[in-house]
Amino acid sequence: MQDQELIEEIRQLNKTMSKLNRQSNFLNSFIRGVLSGLGSVVGATIVVAFLAFMLRNVSFVPLIGGWLAEIINYASQLTTPQ
Repeated sequence: MQDQELIEEIRQLNKTMSKLNRQSNFLNSFIRGVLSGLGSVVGATIVVAFLAFMLRNVSFVPLIGGWLAEIINYASQLTTPQ
């Protein structure tokens, strides 16, 4: 009789542990996804800012220099408080 009770307790423990593992895996996956997305955004921002800085100094190419100057002026107007 006690063997059956022990077996039933072990089954209940296994069910509980399985449920906890699923919840933990979901939370870990969610956090990993959020951090991955945040890292991608920060990385892309740094790369784009660096490219914009480098292209801003390229004034010997008339097309890119003029176009980039217009973009910088437009962005400056958007960020300047009115």
